[in-house]
Amino acid sequence: MPPSTVHEPVPAAAARHRFDPRIVACYLYPITRYGYPPPAEGTERYIEELAGLGFRSIELEGIHAPHLQAMHRMRGEVRRALDRFEVAVPYFCVVLPRLAAADPTTRAENLALFELGCETARDLGATGVLDNGPLPPYAFPGDVPIVRHYDEDVLASAGLPSSLDWAG
Repeated sequence: MPPSTVHEPVPAAAARHRFDPRIVACYLYPITRYGYPPPAEGTERYIEELAGLGFRSIELEGIHAPHLQAMHRMRGEVRRALDRFEVAVPYFCVVLPRLAAADPTTRAENLALFELGCETARDLGATGVLDNGPLPPYAFPGDVPIVRHYDEDVLASAGLPSSLDWAG
């Protein structure tokens, strides 16, 4: 089902009940409503909606370079919105699938982005950072499609590129 293009307001009645802060609303809420990645410029609205649903803790993410950089630029506004709606971000997720790239230049660029994500997390008051658990740069046989999860036989056929130098 595609993301909704009509965004109904969050019912005011939902705000009467506040969840325990140990229950964290995941970032799939704005992803499902607004697309992947949801526009970073809408983050204040996402925070308001989740607070209106009763959440006191939410996950925020920086998804790939452009979205992560926008979240970093907006971190002051986002922090003020979190404070205004009395919502905490226990963890900020930095989504950089190329963090484990075989190419050292690509890896270095993504490591710099990861550090930017860590700064963003700190400024949002997060106590930790999650990454998306990038896979090692497996080399699959040419006819294997790229999917999120591989079965054991497909993984067994994969190997690391002979040119891979993690230190490089």
